[in-house]
Amino acid sequence: VELAGVVLEPGEFAWRLVPAEGVVCQALPGDRALVVLDGRLTPALIAEGRSRDVARAIQVARKEAGLHVSDSIELRLSGLDDEWTRAVKTHADSLCEQTLAETLEFDGESIETSGWPVHRSPLNDGELELVVALRRADQT
Repeated sequence: VELAGVVLEPGEFAWRLVPAEGVVCQALPGDRALVVLDGRLTPALIAEGRSRDVARAIQVARKEAGLHVSDSIELRLSGLDDEWTRAVKTHADSLCEQTLAETLEFDGESIETSGWPVHRSPLNDGELELVVALRRADQT
Protein backbone atom coordinates (compact mmCIF):
# COMPACT_ATOMS: atom_id res chain seq x y z
CA VAL A 1 0.00 0.00 0.00
CA GLU A 2 1.29 3.42 -0.91
CA LEU A 3 -0.09 6.52 0.77
CA ALA A 4 1.06 10.04 -0.16
CA GLY A 5 4.19 8.62 -1.78
CA VAL A 6 5.11 6.50 1.25
CA VAL A 7 5.03 2.72 0.94
CA LEU A 8 3.51 1.16 4.04
CA GLU A 9 4.92 -2.14 5.21
CA PRO A 10 2.84 -5.05 6.54
CA GLY A 11 1.90 -4.29 10.14
CA GLU A 12 1.76 -0.55 9.47
CA PHE A 13 -1.80 -0.67 8.17
CA ALA A 14 -4.94 -2.79 8.39
CA TRP A 15 -7.64 -3.42 5.81
CA ARG A 16 -11.17 -3.05 7.08
CA LEU A 17 -14.45 -3.27 5.26
CA VAL A 18 -16.62 -0.39 6.43
CA PRO A 19 -20.26 -0.15 5.31
CA ALA A 20 -21.66 3.04 3.90
CA GLU A 21 -23.79 5.11 6.24
CA GLY A 22 -27.29 3.68 6.62
CA VAL A 23 -26.47 0.28 5.11
CA VAL A 24 -27.39 -2.79 7.15
CA CYS A 25 -24.52 -5.24 6.81
CA GLN A 26 -22.01 -7.42 8.60
CA ALA A 27 -18.43 -8.28 7.65
CA LEU A 28 -17.61 -11.96 7.29
CA PRO A 29 -14.71 -13.29 9.37
CA GLY A 30 -11.38 -12.06 8.07
CA ASP A 31 -13.01 -9.03 6.44
CA ARG A 32 -13.18 -10.95 3.16
CA ALA A 33 -16.69 -9.78 2.26
CA LEU A 34 -19.75 -7.92 3.49
CA VAL A 35 -23.22 -9.37 3.74
CA VAL A 36 -25.66 -6.58 2.91
CA LEU A 37 -29.36 -6.72 3.77
CA ASP A 38 -31.87 -4.69 1.83
CA GLY A 39 -34.06 -3.30 4.59
CA ARG A 40 -36.53 -1.52 2.34
CA LEU A 41 -40.16 -2.43 2.84
CA THR A 42 -41.91 -3.33 -0.39
CA PRO A 43 -45.69 -3.46 -0.73
CA ALA A 44 -45.45 -7.27 -0.83
CA LEU A 45 -43.51 -7.38 2.46
CA ILE A 46 -45.95 -4.98 4.10
CA ALA A 47 -48.89 -7.15 2.99
CA GLU A 48 -47.21 -10.29 4.34
CA GLY A 49 -46.51 -8.57 7.65
CA ARG A 50 -50.12 -7.46 7.95
CA SER A 51 -51.32 -10.99 7.26
CA ARG A 52 -49.00 -12.31 9.97
CA ASP A 53 -50.33 -9.73 12.44
CA VAL A 54 -53.86 -10.94 11.71
CA ALA A 55 -52.75 -14.58 12.09
CA ARG A 56 -51.32 -13.79 15.55
CA ALA A 57 -54.61 -12.18 16.59
CA ILE A 58 -56.53 -15.23 15.36
CA GLN A 59 -54.23 -17.55 17.32
CA VAL A 60 -54.88 -15.49 20.48
CA ALA A 61 -58.63 -15.70 19.79
CA ARG A 62 -58.35 -19.49 19.35
CA LYS A 63 -56.59 -19.78 22.69
CA GLU A 64 -59.11 -17.55 24.46
CA ALA A 65 -61.94 -19.64 22.99
CA GLY A 66 -60.38 -22.74 24.58
CA LEU A 67 -59.82 -24.52 21.29
CA HIS A 68 -57.42 -27.41 21.02
CA VAL A 69 -54.41 -26.77 18.77
CA SER A 70 -55.75 -29.31 16.25
CA ASP A 71 -59.32 -27.94 16.10
CA SER A 72 -60.36 -26.65 12.69
CA ILE A 73 -62.35 -23.42 12.75
CA GLU A 74 -64.78 -21.29 10.83
CA LEU A 75 -63.55 -17.72 10.79
CA ARG A 76 -65.03 -14.26 10.30
CA LEU A 77 -63.02 -11.05 10.37
CA SER A 78 -64.17 -7.47 10.65
CA GLY A 79 -62.66 -4.06 11.36
CA LEU A 80 -59.96 -4.13 8.67
CA ASP A 81 -59.55 -1.25 6.26
CA ASP A 82 -59.17 -1.86 2.51
CA GLU A 83 -55.37 -2.25 2.57
CA TRP A 84 -55.44 -4.75 5.45
CA THR A 85 -58.30 -6.67 3.83
CA ARG A 86 -56.34 -6.91 0.54
CA ALA A 87 -53.29 -8.14 2.45
CA VAL A 88 -55.29 -10.85 4.22
CA LYS A 89 -57.01 -11.90 1.00
CA THR A 90 -53.65 -12.07 -0.80
CA HIS A 91 -52.31 -14.40 1.90
CA ALA A 92 -55.61 -16.14 2.69
CA ASP A 93 -54.36 -19.65 1.88
CA SER A 94 -51.40 -19.31 4.21
CA LEU A 95 -53.50 -17.63 6.91
CA CYS A 96 -56.09 -20.42 6.80
CA GLU A 97 -53.38 -23.06 6.91
CA GLN A 98 -51.68 -21.45 9.93
CA THR A 99 -54.92 -21.02 11.88
CA LEU A 100 -56.70 -24.20 10.68
CA ALA A 101 -59.53 -22.13 9.25
CA GLU A 102 -61.75 -24.11 6.91
CA THR A 103 -63.70 -20.98 6.00
CA LEU A 104 -62.75 -17.30 6.00
CA GLU A 105 -65.34 -14.57 5.66
CA PHE A 106 -65.09 -10.84 5.84
CA ASP A 107 -68.27 -10.08 7.72
CA GLY A 108 -69.25 -6.48 8.22
CA GLU A 109 -71.79 -5.43 10.83
CA SER A 110 -73.39 -8.86 11.38
CA ILE A 111 -70.26 -10.24 13.04
CA GLU A 112 -71.48 -8.91 16.38
CA THR A 113 -74.81 -10.71 16.06
CA SER A 114 -73.45 -14.00 14.73
CA GLY A 115 -73.51 -15.63 18.16
CA TRP A 116 -69.90 -16.70 17.67
CA PRO A 117 -67.28 -15.91 20.32
CA VAL A 118 -65.69 -12.56 19.47
CA HIS A 119 -62.14 -11.40 20.17
CA ARG A 120 -60.94 -7.84 19.65
CA SER A 121 -57.34 -7.04 18.84
CA PRO A 122 -55.71 -3.67 18.09
CA LEU A 123 -53.69 -3.53 14.88
CA ASN A 124 -51.44 -0.93 13.29
CA ASP A 125 -50.47 0.68 16.61
CA GLY A 126 -54.10 0.87 17.66
CA GLU A 127 -55.37 2.57 14.50
CA LEU A 128 -57.54 -0.45 13.69
CA GLU A 129 -59.49 -2.86 15.85
CA LEU A 130 -59.65 -6.32 14.34
CA VAL A 131 -62.74 -8.25 15.36
CA VAL A 132 -62.25 -12.01 15.14
CA ALA A 133 -65.28 -14.28 15.39
CA LEU A 134 -64.60 -17.99 15.29
CA ARG A 135 -66.01 -21.34 16.24
CA ARG A 136 -64.97 -24.96 15.87
CA ALA A 137 -65.75 -26.13 12.36
CA ASP A 138 -67.90 -29.03 13.58
CA GLN A 139 -70.30 -26.73 15.53
CA THR A 140 -72.67 -26.05 12.65
